[in-house]
Amino acid sequence: MITRNLTISSTYESLRNATNAVRSVLSEAGIADEVIGICELAVQELLTNLVEHAYKEDTTKSIKIFISFDNNRLLVETEDFGETVNLDLDAIQMPDPTDLQVGGYGIAILKSLMDRVEYTRKDGKNIWRIEKLIFN
Repeated sequence: MITRNLTISSTYESLRNATNAVRSVLSEAGIADEVIGICELAVQELLTNLVEHAYKEDTTKSIKIFISFDNNRLLVETEDFGETVNLDLDAIQMPDPTDLQVGGYGIAILKSLMDRVEYTRKDGKNIWRIEKLIFN
């Protein structure tokens, strides 16, 4: 098992630390760059949503990130103390591109890239778990 745990500030600039950690874990596991890029994009989308929506761009907050790769499975779990998420993950789909809407693509993209996306609220924390099965 390969793991990385980190805490980042809730700034857009800090998101790169998390995607770098994902790249490090998957590179160490010998995963192809194309697959690594997909996983980095998924983590970027998730964390961007946390900064923007959970913390309303309050840069004084932090996000804990736990990354592991074992048995062909990447697991990324995040914890934040931002606002509660009120959405039905099962109902989220990619918006119609002819609507030309701004925003609303993040979770849909995340769901399309990952094999599992879960959200729970526990002890005042938002907990996101995303998983990708990877067979090189």
